[in-house]
Amino acid sequence: MFGILFASHSNRSSCWITARGRKISRKSIGILLGIYFLSALAFTLFRVFSNPFFVRLDAPTLGEAIGGALLLFVGAGLLPVLGWALYRLRPQYAWRTLASWAFIGIALAYFIEVGARLERDIQVTMLSKNLVLSGSKLSCLDSEHASKFRSPGDKLLAFLEAL
Repeated sequence: MFGILFASHSNRSSCWITARGRKISRKSIGILLGIYFLSALAFTLFRVFSNPFFVRLDAPTLGEAIGGALLLFVGAGLLPVLGWALYRLRPQYAWRTLASWAFIGIALAYFIEVGARLERDIQVTMLSKNLVLSGSKLSCLDSEHASKFRSPGDKLLAFLEAL
């Protein structure tokens, strides 16, 4: 698994990091962190665009997407980086940090998506209930409004029929 992620063997300087027999550089770690952030950004953009109430991509919507990506990126990486700090950020332990960062990020993204879908379902349900209620209120108001324009003779006939 890590051989695919950390495949670079051309330089044998002291900045190389071993991970289960594979060697990776600090540059590879940086690239992998960039991929993690771009994945978080893609996930939050998907979440924003899949919202049924999405209208257009404006500054607040873009800010929500970038802020969500930062929250996912930092939130998933906080505990692994703190654990790595216990090893004084030694490069030979970076693969553990990166692997746990990825797993926590995937789990966090899953739970964010489940929560967002639940919230969207509630919003759609509330909107449909509000539309039904407003429709019944409108029909009641329409009948009252129509009764204002009835002729006095129609009102007299309705009164006599009621007797």
